[in-house]
Amino acid sequence: MTFTSHADRALQQFEAQDPTDTVQFNAKRIGELIRAVEQRGARVLLFELPYSESIERSRYAATTREIVRAAFPDSKRWLAVEVNRSELRWADGVHLDERSAVIVAQAMEYALASARK
Repeated sequence: MTFTSHADRALQQFEAQDPTDTVQFNAKRIGELIRAVEQRGARVLLFELPYSESIERSRYAATTREIVRAAFPDSKRWLAVEVNRSELRWADGVHLDERSAVIVAQAMEYALASARK
């Protein structure tokens, strides 16, 4: 019997799937939602949640990142969430554990406070 971890299965799925059509559709819809919210006076910032290194390099993640960054190229729209990735852990390479989620949330709070200045 071969043992496959959650992270291994996630990576296999991320390498096998081509997200192009779905991501393009979602990026278009997100753009529409951003425009609607900003017309009401809100400011919308985007951020990239970190994955494990292997997932980060996968076909799925790379394709998604390329499409989304092309759809929203304005660097002022992106919140720079800086975390020490060596401190983060994922059960499956995609979902942060509780401790890591707190670390990322704190980094987001800091980045938001800096963005307000």
